[in-house]
Amino acid sequence: MRAAGFEIESSAGRSAVEMIRRERALYDRYEWLGGALATLRVIPRRVDAMLTRMNTNVDSYIEAEELGLLTLNWKIVARKPV
Repeated sequence: MRAAGFEIESSAGRSAVEMIRRERALYDRYEWLGGALATLRVIPRRVDAMLTRMNTNVDSYIEAEELGLLTLNWKIVARKPV
């Protein structure tokens, strides 16, 4: 952004833990449905595999973010001088 001429007003990571927990609850509720629909060949098996992968290791991600090791959300406020 600086190379493009912007001035950084603020830049900070923002936790996504609560959002990830809500999404995990959603995937937990429907994971069985995806498996059943894939078994019946209503949806492709790769869709069920994708849903399973999205929910795999989510606890590790939450723990890493709570420990401050990573963040997927970053808020940057920048302005371009006139």
